[in-house]
Amino acid sequence: MSRHLSFIALYLSLCFLIIPQNTRGQELSEKALMELSYDSLWIIVDNHWKSDVAYATKAGKTYLKKAKGKNDVNDIKMAYRCMAWATEGEISQTYADTVITLCKNDRDFSGVAEGYYIKGAKYYLEGLPNLSLENLILSYTNAEKADKPLKMASALDLIAGIKSEFGEREEALELQRNALKIITDNKSLIEDYELYRLAMLDGMARKFTRLKKLDSARHYNKMVRQILPSPFNSKEENRRDYIRSQVLEAQINYYDNNLLKARDTLLKYRYFEAGFSEADKLYYLGAIAGKLDGTEKKKYYFELLDSVLFSIDFPIIDHIEEVYPFLAEEALRNNQKDKANTYLDRIVYYDSLRRKTENLTEAITYQELDLPLRKRENANYRVEISKMTKTLYALGVFAILALAGLTFFYLRYKTIKRRFKRIMESEIVPIVEREEIAAKSDLNINIDPKVIRDVLDDLQRWEKELGFLENEMDQNELAKRLGTNSTYLSRIINSHKKQRFSSYLKDLRVTYAINYAKAHPEEIPTKSLVQWAEQFGFNSLDVFVRAFKSKTGITPAVFFRRLKKGNL
Repeated sequence: MSRHLSFIALYLSLCFLIIPQNTRGQELSEKALMELSYDSLWIIVDNHWKSDVAYATKAGKTYLKKAKGKNDVNDIKMAYRCMAWATEGEISQTYADTVITLCKNDRDFSGVAEGYYIKGAKYYLEGLPNLSLENLILSYTNAEKADKPLKMASALDLIAGIKSEFGEREEALELQRNALKIITDNKSLIEDYELYRLAMLDGMARKFTRLKKLDSARHYNKMVRQILPSPFNSKEENRRDYIRSQVLEAQINYYDNNLLKARDTLLKYRYFEAGFSEADKLYYLGAIAGKLDGTEKKKYYFELLDSVLFSIDFPIIDHIEEVYPFLAEEALRNNQKDKANTYLDRIVYYDSLRRKTENLTEAITYQELDLPLRKRENANYRVEISKMTKTLYALGVFAILALAGLTFFYLRYKTIKRRFKRIMESEIVPIVEREEIAAKSDLNINIDPKVIRDVLDDLQRWEKELGFLENEMDQNELAKRLGTNSTYLSRIINSHKKQRFSSYLKDLRVTYAINYAKAHPEEIPTKSLVQWAEQFGFNSLDVFVRAFKSKTGITPAVFFRRLKKGNL
């Protein structure tokens, strides 16, 4: 409850965009209060509504008196809000109802949401969770109508806290997550955004702790400490938030079985914040003592816990079902019948209270919040489905095309793999072998047979000497080298090699490139594809690629890559 009390105070201070100041000095007279501005009167209410209800009420009444004197509707609304926060019990609820009525008349849904939030917060502080939930749900729905994200998140945060305290922990976590999302999605619209984000992150850490999801609890608690300034050089409120974070870390350590560290922190901050917070710490100290020190020390802390609960009218706290059965058993063991009966009465009281409250809590939130939220979600889903229907056909077509594309690439992959395997397992030779030339020597090309044989022999020597790797080699240059003319050379190559000279030259180069790469795969990474093309006699990478693919069915890039990986 202490965490939500802190958040309610934060909400009270900031939701009207008023920046609190230090006004905790000597109490002012009614005359002096009348001379203050509205903002100053509100600040007095903010500073004293928890600690000095009478003074807060006095300031609130002055605010209302000044507003009625001016007959300004907005100031009067604000004055009643001020009075609702400043007072307690039925009086506070009456002022909040007045706020709601005035704002409904003006169709001011934001003001209506504020009125219901005040009622919900006050009922929560008075230990009436069911009435609190009913009003907080109304606050949320009206804030949603007014499109006020801060008020929506504030209501969800407190609803989540109540649901978590009364057993609906998974549902509480989901609501808390929604509240955090509302805050973060509307960062630019929320003044003092980091303070509200801090409260929501703290809520996430506590919900995860209750669920014993410790990694997530630590993650969010760490985020809280990262936002907070150092507790030793910051204002008192930051120091309180820091200590609450440390106490939460101790609870996480307890569930993580880091008992000594948890106990040290709890003892250090045991007297920080009385009432509900102290009772919570005493439970953990007792549970730790039972594991480390034995029954007597555990009983000592649980009896202190009982006295604290007595002072605050026995609210429900976590793990209360473990406390009184243990104390009753110890009292019976020590033959303390009166104590045992007292503790048994506490067991009956808490069992009845928890079952009644949990059932009502679940019923209220299901009917008034969960069900409407689900209906809105279903309506949104129907809209989304209608939109999606229009795209399903396109998605189907896309899927077919994608499948066709995948099939194409798979077949291409298999083809490339098969061709690569054939290259690796076969001997790669030029298109026409030297042995085949003799059979073609009788072809009539109107050239002296002796000249043909000489040219062919010279060509064979030129091939063995790798003359075709010279980048500038062409038909005229080769004819000079062989001591013949270009025409004879062209006719002989066309007749005996079954190719034009340019194709013959490219075939020699590609054949050599393949065999060289197969023999020296370790050299492949040392040069770029352009450098390899130049080494094999090609002046153009494009010509090299086309010639290579024409002979093998795959590109040199694919061949080199597979060869480098040894991928057969």
